[in-house]
Amino acid sequence: MRELVGRHRRQLRTQIDAATRWLALWLVVVLGGCGRTEEDQSPVCVNAWRELRIPAELTDAHTGAAARRGQSAVWTGTELVIWGGTMTDPIGIAWTPPDAYRALPAEGAPVPDGIHVLLAERNGVVVAESSLGSYDPGTDTWSSLPPIPGPGEFASAAATAGDVLLVQWAAPQAEGVVTEYWAYDGSWREVPTSWLQDGSWPMISLGDSVLAWGVMYPNYPNKAALGARYIHASNTWMELNTVNQPTPRYDAAFVSTGREAIIWGGGYYDEARGQSERFRDGARYDPEADAWTPMNSEGAPDLGGNIQAYVAADDRMIVYGRDPDLETVGAVYDIPTDSWSNLTSLCGPPAFDLPSLTWVDSGLILWAGPPLCPPDAYDRNCPALRERAWFLPSEAIISATTDPDDCRCPSPM
Repeated sequence: MRELVGRHRRQLRTQIDAATRWLALWLVVVLGGCGRTEEDQSPVCVNAWRELRIPAELTDAHTGAAARRGQSAVWTGTELVIWGGTMTDPIGIAWTPPDAYRALPAEGAPVPDGIHVLLAERNGVVVAESSLGSYDPGTDTWSSLPPIPGPGEFASAAATAGDVLLVQWAAPQAEGVVTEYWAYDGSWREVPTSWLQDGSWPMISLGDSVLAWGVMYPNYPNKAALGARYIHASNTWMELNTVNQPTPRYDAAFVSTGREAIIWGGGYYDEARGQSERFRDGARYDPEADAWTPMNSEGAPDLGGNIQAYVAADDRMIVYGRDPDLETVGAVYDIPTDSWSNLTSLCGPPAFDLPSLTWVDSGLILWAGPPLCPPDAYDRNCPALRERAWFLPSEAIISATTDPDDCRCPSPM
């Protein structure tokens, strides 16, 4: 009898063990699909981009042809503010790391007209279009700046010189764009200019001064000087030293590190010869010495005038664009070593048209709209025609080989 009871117990235990194994397998299938694949078992890539999980209610209106392209983005020190690039509400989005989002209020905001300038200042963010407004992230409200009294129609560039906001106020004419300059520190005053009124000049902030260099579409082969520096203390312009200054070009990367300015890349079309040029060179400008230092071109990408976005990051400049084969290329220029490295593309975004690059405290943000899908970026068969964004931590900026070849992309954040 004891042997019979023991045998029954062993059989029952075997049946329970088998049932337990089948139950575990059933849970894996039901809760985990068909089990963990080899890819699922791979380690997560560390030196890789991560997609941001933007709430659908902020991007549903920005799909297809309405998706953002050519927007501006600035880091206020605590959050990223994105503006423009679409005529569809909501106009702007604010992102606070790691995963807080909100739409900027429409009440009191400048009316979007497709041409906009966005810059951070001490008390918030300034948007300059056909009208100007200041956004206060602390109160989540807009306040209007007084209208510029000049005859211009829209802001084509803006920068800060200390506590002063300098705006390039443009008016289209039959022969091109004519600009005038106005400074605001509670009220507007016109800034004296001469040859700077010919064309639209990109501007960047450089401490207590503003640097203007080149024109958007250059028609100035005979100009002696290509750039000027606005000195706030004297309310005057100073022509820049031309020794080692970059040659005339359009769509170049033009950034401020806070200590110096960098001009790199771009292109130029010579109408007289009917030839176009692509540039892989550039120079750094020291405002204290009024001197240019040519940049090393070895290892630099061939982007020419197809630079999509660029940003200064600590002691580096990062550029992002398309090479002659229309392949998406990113590169990092290290200022102390005067050298170039490849921007990591692991788990990176597809090719986008006119995204924005912004350096935040912990890394790089690429905010983009519709991807480039040949033959038409707005082809209905093109996937993911919506607003998207990616984050790359600062320690993973440069391509690294520490990740195994079979690592899988990190989950969205």
